[in-house]
Amino acid sequence: MDEAARSFREAAEGWRELGTVFDLALCRLDFVILAGPGHPETPAAAEEAREILTRLRAKPFLERLEAAMAAGDAPEIGATR
Repeated sequence: MDEAARSFREAAEGWRELGTVFDLALCRLDFVILAGPGHPETPAAAEEAREILTRLRAKPFLERLEAAMAAGDAPEIGATR
């Protein structure tokens, strides 16, 4: 996951440099979804995504972000066999 996190950081920095805030927010959202709420970089990624998505009034994406963050509160569902 460390290599993936590094790649997401690099991608986010690229979107930030280009000034494409929606793409930046989606990149940060994707990281939160893939890494999960337990990853040490997730809170910062979630906060940045939340700030941008709130400003853009992107409610469906905010709902996805909140669901991804809440997933850590739910018990893990495993295979039954």
